[in-house]
Amino acid sequence: MGAGQRRSGAAMVELAFVIIIFLMILLGIAEFGAAFMVNQAMVSAARECARTAAVTEDPDELPFRAEAAAQGRLVSAGIRDGEVDVVVGQGRNANIQCTVIVNHKMITGVDQWFGNLNMEFRRMSAMRSEN
Repeated sequence: MGAGQRRSGAAMVELAFVIIIFLMILLGIAEFGAAFMVNQAMVSAARECARTAAVTEDPDELPFRAEAAAQGRLVSAGIRDGEVDVVVGQGRNANIQCTVIVNHKMITGVDQWFGNLNMEFRRMSAMRSEN
């Protein structure tokens, strides 16, 4: 075995290590981007929920309309398993609190190797009703 073949084998081993590290960084960037997108969609859904609840005049329809508005925002972002909770205070100028919860499943499938790495995101928005 000549010196040229040993150098070629060493280069292949080094390339294997570099590719693994590069792929880990690339998958990390993809996961971070997906988690950031989920977070932004949840903030938007919670804000829309509270806004819809604040402008809805019928108190009986208020929780349903607010939840539908938040679910609509989540679905438009591709999130189908979001949970929305609407809490309405009593009386005039009551506080309205909307909580949006999403269990984010990792998009790259890395959780198959490292176990359950799903994350739960929870966002809340509150407004005072003027009705």
